[in-house]
Amino acid sequence: YSPFCCDPSVCRKYGNSLQDRLDTLAFSGNDANLPTTPSEPPATPVRAADPTNQGNDDSQQHVGTSDPRPYSAWRRLFNISCRQYGLSGDGVAIFYALIRCLSPALQLVINPAPPGVGPIQGWTAEVNRIFDELSRSCSGVSDSLAQLSAQQSFSAILQKADESVCDFSMRFSDAAAELASYKGELVADDVLRTTYLKALSAPWRKVALDLLQRCNTFDDPVQGLAQRERLERAVAGPESQSNRPSRPPTPVTGSKSVVAKWGINVVDGSSVDPKPSDNEKSEDDVVANVTTTSSSRRRHRQQKHKPCYNMQRTGFCRFGDRCKYSHDPAILA
Repeated sequence: YSPFCCDPSVCRKYGNSLQDRLDTLAFSGNDANLPTTPSEPPATPVRAADPTNQGNDDSQQHVGTSDPRPYSAWRRLFNISCRQYGLSGDGVAIFYALIRCLSPALQLVINPAPPGVGPIQGWTAEVNRIFDELSRSCSGVSDSLAQLSAQQSFSAILQKADESVCDFSMRFSDAAAELASYKGELVADDVLRTTYLKALSAPWRKVALDLLQRCNTFDDPVQGLAQRERLERAVAGPESQSNRPSRPPTPVTGSKSVVAKWGINVVDGSSVDPKPSDNEKSEDDVVANVTTTSSSRRRHRQQKHKPCYNMQRTGFCRFGDRCKYSHDPAILA
């Protein structure tokens, strides 16, 4: 009952589409049979003579690179069928008729998208896009080469650095479905698991290897990794790592105690920072040192003009020549 069933034996016995298979099974019971008129032969439409009988039959799918007909011949037959059934100028009808003529592999590659409710120009543009994709993908490429390309793309798939597990799993499933459509059979479960583990990044590969012993199918590790990723996001929060700065801001020095932004009492920078060398002294420090030296010299000269009171009263000074006051008799008098 799958709409994506491509088994040739099932399609020959029950029908190509899901609707055909459902109708066949519904009318095959004893209580509901197809109405038959054995006395009268079924009416058949009169058609023009056609040696190949392909120009008026639009039910044959265009399978892309494995189609024995070239794309130009198939396009001509499709246009003739559209004119015959009155579809010319109807973009919506041409779109769905074109989709019915594409194989599952081409539908995955081209990815037809109905424009939805809107003007007819959107449907016409989508039909033109599909024809352009068909002309590029089906020109001079064999089916074996396309299958080999799909196999190589599936084997070389890798998880990106900023890609989540859910997004990578969807991309991996699309690549596996494309390979299955080219091969005509599903990819083996062990091949899916091995390729998926190889394509994961190193941190997620370790988690997947831990989950692998409890998994029976390919979907089990995928679901386990998706749940683990959602749990980590819920615990960490969306803004836990994005808004936090990499290092605390540097506090402003010059006070006895500075309360930084992170709630830490920082001691004044004058007692913590090492003493700068002579080469690292600023211009203000040099000017301050020069000013201090000039003031001390001027104060020393002023003190030399004052008399030494010990020498003036007792005639003796225990400092001698090292006394900072004057021992000049003219000043002492």
